[in-house]
Amino acid sequence: MAAPPNSTALEQITADFTKLYPNIIVTLTNTPDQSQIATAIGSGSSPDVVHFVLSDAVPEYAHRGALQDLTDLLAKDVPDWKDRVYWYTPEANSYNGKVFAVSTANFNIGLLWNRDIFTEVGLDPEKGPQTMEELVEWAAKMDVVDKDGNIQRLGFVPDYPGLANGQVCNLILYAWAMGGDWYDSATNKITANHPKNIEALKWELAFYEKYGGQKVKNFLASAGGYLTDQDVFRTGKVGMVYDGEWNIVFPTADFPFNVKNINAGGFPAPKDNPDMFGVSYADSNPICLPAGSPHPTEAWEFMKFMCFNPQQCSNFAQVVANPCQLLKSPPYALQNDQRFEWFIKQ
Repeated sequence: MAAPPNSTALEQITADFTKLYPNIIVTLTNTPDQSQIATAIGSGSSPDVVHFVLSDAVPEYAHRGALQDLTDLLAKDVPDWKDRVYWYTPEANSYNGKVFAVSTANFNIGLLWNRDIFTEVGLDPEKGPQTMEELVEWAAKMDVVDKDGNIQRLGFVPDYPGLANGQVCNLILYAWAMGGDWYDSATNKITANHPKNIEALKWELAFYEKYGGQKVKNFLASAGGYLTDQDVFRTGKVGMVYDGEWNIVFPTADFPFNVKNINAGGFPAPKDNPDMFGVSYADSNPICLPAGSPHPTEAWEFMKFMCFNPQQCSNFAQVVANPCQLLKSPPYALQNDQRFEWFIKQ
């Protein structure tokens, strides 16, 4: 919960919750370093509720015995919960057949591009590249390098924002688009050396090798942090990014961001694998009841309010710029934004 919009959304939900439950005191604590949560739980100083950014924390913490099983609580209090959420959220929040989290919002990713840069280089700003080969060609048109070889602008950086900024590992998705896979369910083995995975890695590396990896790193390092007012995408130093819907409208403390020069659509597919157009990563923000929660009954009331109250879910989705996790909820303004709507329909 490091970003201002998330904090604002949680503050709003907390205020609404305490109006209904004035006897329950809710204190929000921002913990940028997730390892501190594990330390707190392990030392017996567990918080009442934990809100993670990605669902990959759920199996990790559940395997350690750091989370409480919510299966029976859901069956008792929200028996139709699986019918109310998107198909992938129960699986994302489960481990070994038991449910350890519920979702506060959903998200996925696509290709975002700068309309002004597209227009500048002679591309249609209303249409993104349809193939990965086309993406490479279009990105090259947007590159700007000065007479000394210093990068001024790049059309595309394949691993930005990526894991370094707490986001999705894009290489996984490039490999899927090319026909690769990372796990063989039949043999229960990791398949990182799949030929198509290697092909995807080489495709990604080519963007760095073109100007030299260090120069690309220096270029990115010279800009401000991800989702700040000096972000390379927001300042027009990168023409296209493979990122989530929040990057369309996600404001910072000093930079309200919903400019119309950003467009969005599906990530392109290879020419020889067109069915993979729009390959994405769907996930949700999980909220959990940690082992040793001092007030589990009250904590569960808060979790239900946040995750299954339709109006609260819509309010949260609007503020954090993520699709609502419920299939049916009151309308919120972002649903009328055509760019955001694309992600909802994914």
